[in-house]
Amino acid sequence: MVLAAAMKRRRHEHDEMAWAAWHTAYLTAYAPQKAREFVKLEKLLSRTENRQTAKSGDWRSQLAKVTAWVKGR
Repeated sequence: MVLAAAMKRRRHEHDEMAWAAWHTAYLTAYAPQKAREFVKLEKLLSRTENRQTAKSGDWRSQLAKVTAWVKGR
């Protein structure tokens, strides 16, 4: 729970800094001649809403996967 909250905070901080950097670059001399050549802001932001959380299942299914993996070595 603590790690999940820390990751969420870091993503939020990253998005804030990326937003500020993108707008600063776009409004200064770093912007290209044509707007379509500039990197899209969406590519810089974290994609948390697109990710699906993986379901871990119960311990028996995890044990079966690990056992199969170890036997395959």
